[in-house]
Amino acid sequence: MRHGRIAIRVAALAAICCAAGVCQKKSPEDEAFALHDWFVYRDLIRAKAAATDFERGVVACMFNDPAACERYLKSALRSGSQQEQLEAHLALGGLYFAFGRSRMALPHYEAADRLLGVQGDGDVATLLRAYVQGPDMFVVARRAGSVPSDGQDGHLYVPVTINGVPGIYGLDTGAATSAISESEAKRVGIPVVSIRPIEDATYTGHVSLQKVGVAERLDVGGVQLRNVPFTVYKDAELEGVIPARGGILGVQVLLACETVRWNVGGALEIGRSSARRGGRNPNLCLDGYSPRLRVDVAGHSLAFGLDTGSTDSYLSDRFADLFAEMVQKSGREEKWTVEGVGERDAQFPVTILPQVDLKLGSASLSMRPARIVRHREGYGYGLIGLDILAHSRAVTLDFRTMVLTVE
Repeated sequence: MRHGRIAIRVAALAAICCAAGVCQKKSPEDEAFALHDWFVYRDLIRAKAAATDFERGVVACMFNDPAACERYLKSALRSGSQQEQLEAHLALGGLYFAFGRSRMALPHYEAADRLLGVQGDGDVATLLRAYVQGPDMFVVARRAGSVPSDGQDGHLYVPVTINGVPGIYGLDTGAATSAISESEAKRVGIPVVSIRPIEDATYTGHVSLQKVGVAERLDVGGVQLRNVPFTVYKDAELEGVIPARGGILGVQVLLACETVRWNVGGALEIGRSSARRGGRNPNLCLDGYSPRLRVDVAGHSLAFGLDTGSTDSYLSDRFADLFAEMVQKSGREEKWTVEGVGERDAQFPVTILPQVDLKLGSASLSMRPARIVRHREGYGYGLIGLDILAHSRAVTLDFRTMVLTVE
């Protein structure tokens, strides 16, 4: 594996607090919330006779309905419990962050830090405080546009221009913000500012994030953006991960684009979605600013992380627990050597299954071989990368309707 997963690390929070040291039994909704199992949580809330504003707001945030998210969670901030206020601040802050609205996100992360007893700014607030020194990101134009896709090393690389300077950048749903190296920031004219060091969790380890920048203009496909946030890494940390004259476009940019579609012919379309919100049952959601995809495995509907910046899919401990008989019967123990940002030649203990079949709508996909990675951070039953989707005729990722389709 050559591509690390670049993302901002936000500590997982305790889901339901225990009163006076005695924990109350959790409801199914509380259990789903604690596991960040948002598809299950959504279905449970839909089935309730009288869902609370907090519950409705969380569902709206995770399924990209900003208007309902704001309406319900602002109500929860006025009348909810302290725990609900904390989670409402984080959900609203995450939604605003994902859309590049740093000025609206910062007060919510500051409020969450106060509720958590954090002294000074937490990591996300530190990052946002640097971004709010300039204007927020906004969309100038969003048209459907076709560009050639450079599929080197099995990744999605596309031509972009930043401040009028061309480059080749990867499309990475595993990255919260877009990312570049220090030399690339200089090449495309992005001013770089230093911040308090933040420990950044990558696919293979950790790096110290110490610099950020904002691109005044970014053009990709039929989309024109202004004031696009970037995290800036030392050249050596991104060496071998991205093209020499390029970077990574993360979730903020992809949400602004609305739709990304690629096919086996190498054509890639980026731009406005033609579908209406709420028209189809979403199989995508946002866990904060990390996409999750619902797929079927052996009759079970399960949530996986979706990372278009990775060519190595894997399964998690939760999958191993659910399919314990399969793992005991067919699994074998190995070490998996991984290269990426943070550490070269990192090794993980894994259990190898010969094959796991997945269903995404009417499409049949396979993970072959299927690696169960032990003791990995994160939620869900595993990670789906481009290697799973590589043999499809076409893939459409529509963030407006929160639907991924495979042909």
